[in-house]
Amino acid sequence: MKRKIDDLDKEESADSPINMLFTENLEKIFTYLTGTEMITCRLVCVLWNDLLCNNSRLLPKSVGIHLRISKRHFTTKEIPELEIMREKPALKLTKITVDAEIFLKKFREDPWSIQVFFKLIQDLEFVSQINFKYAPDLHMEVFEILFDVLAICRNVKKIVLHLNVIGHSFDWDSTLLREKWAGFCFESVEEVIFEHKFIQNDGLFQFYAGFCCPFKNLKRISGIIGFDALFYGLYRKQIKSIRVFNDEFIKFTEADTEVLLEKLEVYDFEFRHEEKATWNYLNEVQTQLKEIKLKITYPAFYMPNPVVNYGKVKALSISGDCFRINQLYDILPNFKNIEDLKIKTDYPYLCNIMHQPSSLLTIKNLTLYARKSGCSQENQHWFCHRCLSSMFKTLRKTNKLVIDLGSISMQYINLIGRELINLEKLIINFSSEFRNLIQISVWPQMSKLKEIKMPYNNSWLKKSSIIKFCAACPNLRKIYLANVPVIFVKEIQSILVENLEHLETFQFNAEIIFVVKEIYGKRMLKPKENTNCDDNFSDSNSEIFIDTSTRYDDSDSDHEFDLESDHESDPESEPEIDHESDHEIDLESDPESELSSESDQ
Repeated sequence: MKRKIDDLDKEESADSPINMLFTENLEKIFTYLTGTEMITCRLVCVLWNDLLCNNSRLLPKSVGIHLRISKRHFTTKEIPELEIMREKPALKLTKITVDAEIFLKKFREDPWSIQVFFKLIQDLEFVSQINFKYAPDLHMEVFEILFDVLAICRNVKKIVLHLNVIGHSFDWDSTLLREKWAGFCFESVEEVIFEHKFIQNDGLFQFYAGFCCPFKNLKRISGIIGFDALFYGLYRKQIKSIRVFNDEFIKFTEADTEVLLEKLEVYDFEFRHEEKATWNYLNEVQTQLKEIKLKITYPAFYMPNPVVNYGKVKALSISGDCFRINQLYDILPNFKNIEDLKIKTDYPYLCNIMHQPSSLLTIKNLTLYARKSGCSQENQHWFCHRCLSSMFKTLRKTNKLVIDLGSISMQYINLIGRELINLEKLIINFSSEFRNLIQISVWPQMSKLKEIKMPYNNSWLKKSSIIKFCAACPNLRKIYLANVPVIFVKEIQSILVENLEHLETFQFNAEIIFVVKEIYGKRMLKPKENTNCDDNFSDSNSEIFIDTSTRYDDSDSDHEFDLESDHESDPESEPEIDHESDHEIDLESDPESELSSESDQ
């Protein structure tokens, strides 16, 4: 396990031969590094950390602090992140996440409360991205808060608008904003990303148009749901990603909007006999289109056209109750480049996927959901052994598996361990009746597995069983064990920490996360200090986590559930945030993590 900055001894690090180089030589070396490499160098020793964080010439502008505003920021006179920025002058605030729910009550009490709060934050000139979130039903007052923030942060280039649902009852009314912001130009904003649940609503495009209108220099719009010829024509150069139903997809391909997409998602997609012209349009006219996601419902109605090039399809979701034996075997070979495959069905027949392996080695993420509603326990079997064996052999390079089959047995687990040799992340769910069929004492070898989420059962009560499980998965970093009785948590934790060298976090139930800390040379799990922010906004490619928990006096801080969001249950359940981002230093998420290289959506 890598040592953390707080555990390093300054004198010891200074005596290292490489650190005896002149400071100017070290600085010269650092100038040739990328942002990710510099972030890694910060973790080497105190000397390197101080050198990078105190010299504004070294850290590139793409490396910055991500401030997630939470309730705790209103309970202290001094904002801890500002103290750190004063101590480390090279660190700049580049991204802010604003939860409108937190501000709304204060805003209603005092309309100037937002300005008062942001006056406490200095160096806002470097803030280039605002993540704005709001979960309840929308109303215009929410957006008044956002525009207040934009008026204060004058150099914001990107807005990520993360909403729950834009309901039918919401009407965009620009009167208030037009009166309040008349003459104010939001010239810096160049990109808007809409993130909200997939729902058809005739008022969506009124909202999209009203929200985008103040940004005269807008260059990119992502996350648009549905098709409207007028809006597409108005923002034909800006729209880069859309989510549409099949009929809207057809309208888009037939309309002359001149929109050049980078990403396309199609729901309830149907294979049609006349689709060759449609896919020629996507392959030849949509030259910037790099990624297509298809959700196919009732796949037995149509089959892929073998002469069509589906090379741009990177994600495929298949759901419905019309599978037949080997049908998936007939469908998948048409998609040569898919990386994400989801299969969801409740069809009551025994096996329906594939009885012979294929050669689809590009799939990295696999989700299998198969629950039979109204079936007895003895009939809760979905795939025969031949089905699963053929599928896993076909998808041998998969490194993430989400599996929810209702029933489960060690035969399935052994098959996963034997065939999916590159698996790094495993999420297992099954009915409570089958819970004790899984015995961790005979867990198969999964040497590359880094994260696991599974229900608790009685096999976790034996120390010898846990030790054998740790030996089978020696590189585990994150464990989420659901529904653990509280009285057993401490004992399980101590065994895991002792036997898993790389363990970083342990989570039980849905509320509490424990992180591994080294105290007086001994590793132990301590409750994670965190905020109630949404990890969907943690979208940087590389992050440094700086511990600010000792600077807060907040005994009632909220804990956060973060192993796997609801994305796996259904593509419509939550939107995925999928866009490029710079390197960032996150002062809130995980104070003890060293690096986090995985993005959310």
